[in-house]
Amino acid sequence: RYTIGLEVERTNSHSPHCRALVTRLEEIDVELKKVNEEASDKVLEIEQHYNGKRRPVYFMTHPALGDFLTDEDEKEFKPNPYFEDTKLVKTIAFCDEGTMKITGTNIKWKEGMSVDAGFSADIVTERV
Repeated sequence: RYTIGLEVERTNSHSPHCRALVTRLEEIDVELKKVNEEASDKVLEIEQHYNGKRRPVYFMTHPALGDFLTDEDEKEFKPNPYFEDTKLVKTIAFCDEGTMKITGTNIKWKEGMSVDAGFSADIVTERV
């Protein structure tokens, strides 16, 4: 970041020209701070975008997590007659005692399609 820190003793002994220069430098400093803040926001936005793209690569190649994930874990569902979700998420938490807690998305089943409602053989053989 480029900033100019100005500390000028304001007295009447400075010429009007010098005071005008200092005032203009202070205005430039304020403008520069605004530009730096805007640039920081843009950089953060870009970093977040690319971090999102890196995340699947990281998890898929991680020595401990990679064994739990497959290429199938990255797919999204097309609209289907069984449930509303387009993504199902698997969460793996590492506990202090060395164990793992694995949880998954609660599926939003469409009416009459939940596992509790039972499936007919022809429904089970269809590919979602």
